[in-house]
Amino acid sequence: MANESIFSTDLFTAESLTGSINKAPYVPGQIAALKLFEEEGIATTKASIELKNNTLQLVPSIGRGAPAPVFRPGQREGLSFECAHLIQRSTLLADSIQDVREFGTTELKTLQGTLDNDHLAPMRLNLEATIEFHRIGAIKGQILDASGGVLIDLWSEFGVSQQSIDVDLDTATTKIINKIMAAKRLAEGALGAAKPSGWIALCSPAFFDALQGHPSVENFSVGWAAAAMLRDDVRDSFSVGGVTFAEYRGSYNGTDFIPAGEAYLIPQGIPKLFITRFGPADYAEAVNTLGLPLYAKSHMLPFNRGAMIEAQSNPVNLCSIPRAVIKLTA
Repeated sequence: MANESIFSTDLFTAESLTGSINKAPYVPGQIAALKLFEEEGIATTKASIELKNNTLQLVPSIGRGAPAPVFRPGQREGLSFECAHLIQRSTLLADSIQDVREFGTTELKTLQGTLDNDHLAPMRLNLEATIEFHRIGAIKGQILDASGGVLIDLWSEFGVSQQSIDVDLDTATTKIINKIMAAKRLAEGALGAAKPSGWIALCSPAFFDALQGHPSVENFSVGWAAAAMLRDDVRDSFSVGGVTFAEYRGSYNGTDFIPAGEAYLIPQGIPKLFITRFGPADYAEAVNTLGLPLYAKSHMLPFNRGAMIEAQSNPVNLCSIPRAVIKLTA
């Protein structure tokens, strides 16, 4: 039963709350499930990418003994990206659980259960959904805030433009396989010597349906669906031209993460192509320590009548070669 000293327990220390929110059941989004992004903690609030602008040059033939052309190594430069500061806060009052039963039981609510299920778990899901939103933004080239403002514009930061291919799904005679190969060649050109281990294209539902129903694709997709029938939801993905096309269904407030009629071709298996770095929380105990994916902390209310609970994450999600991701349009 709740009483006025109920919050004076180890449950509400920063260490316990942070441990609890990081141990909670993980419910990944599609990007997290694909494990495209390499995750690490950093001890600063900024992540840096070092670039080296080496380019291939043809070496001219010169007469023997003539002065050789001077070779100048490529210049190194760095880009720095600020970690986002994602934070939520809620209040747990002693009276809110006094005399209240757990749902579907005759047992009274417990402090631990209320803290984990009603506060930390929902805040964790919100933070994970936001990180997923930032990751799809990194794939598309612009990481957006929840308000729609631009947090990071990779095209501007890297000084490059997006590569795209119009797949022309409205035309029945379009040779889709040729379009796919052209898109893969664009990505390979951006990757240089790095060789992908596979390819995946994340598609809006409209693009996915139009592609799957295209006459030049139907034979491929029917064969893929038959082979996968016993193990997968055949609506979710199919393979054409060495690329797995997968329907992506993320949205927020009625706005799809991938707009209708678009898809993004992504090379897989390239080290550090997609990275997530977690900075430390803005708590005294976290200063200059390696960042964790999630933090939680509490602040006691006057007279120990409850606690304010805070959860935060400080991620930066990046694509280190933005032109290696090819935008496909229908």
